[in-house]
Amino acid sequence: MNEERLSRRSIIAIMAAGLVVGVVALLATMFVVGNAKPTYTASALLAVKPSTQVAPGDQLSAWEGLNGGQAGRVASEVYQQPRFSDAAAQALGVAPGDLRVTAGPPPEASTLIKLTVEAPAPQIAEQAANQIIKDGLTTATEVAGGGLVQIITVQDATGSAVSSGVPASQLLIVVFIGGLLVGSGAALIIARARSRTEEEPEYYDSGQFPAVQGSGYGRPASPPQGRPVNGGPGNNGGGQYGAPPRRPAGDPRAQQPPR
Repeated sequence: MNEERLSRRSIIAIMAAGLVVGVVALLATMFVVGNAKPTYTASALLAVKPSTQVAPGDQLSAWEGLNGGQAGRVASEVYQQPRFSDAAAQALGVAPGDLRVTAGPPPEASTLIKLTVEAPAPQIAEQAANQIIKDGLTTATEVAGGGLVQIITVQDATGSAVSSGVPASQLLIVVFIGGLLVGSGAALIIARARSRTEEEPEYYDSGQFPAVQGSGYGRPASPPQGRPVNGGPGNNGGGQYGAPPRRPAGDPRAQQPPR
């Protein structure tokens, strides 16, 4: 009954510890999420293609050169220059550090450029992306290939803004479950350690080890009654070990008097 009650108490303690840790982690996450600024990401898609100035017979070789992706990467570096994002931030009335611009060719298409802008509001992100594309178009085209290439907008950023990061509801659920598991696991380890300590025999503390008497190693705990030590009665036979063995006649120790 005591072991059963202790087991029930341990389970309740483990569940309570997990619940407490989960609630604390949830409250801390809610505080952090509540104080964090929301961010939104808008994206636009551009294409790099041969210019209309390229002769029809040279179009194929021009496309082969663009398929390497070098022109798209160069144009992407131009669009990420701070001067374009700073100009867009000034036009929209936000701090330059509130806009984060990334651009680069998608893995599946080397002649395309995906430009994204992260901002504290969806309208700001969309307008900033369109402004950066407009302001950097001439410079990006000249650097990428001059009169041999042109950059066109396949899809602008209007209406593309989405909330960045994990939704708050999903984040809170994950944090609460994680705190619940961590708290329960720590409490379970502590409960097992305590139960092992309580189950140890008392003779480990007293220094007595009665298990040696029946350890099965063939060593009796005390001398046998039929064969006392130090030449007592029974050494000449009659003990449980029988009479002591006789030495051979030629053994010099056979002539020595008994001690």
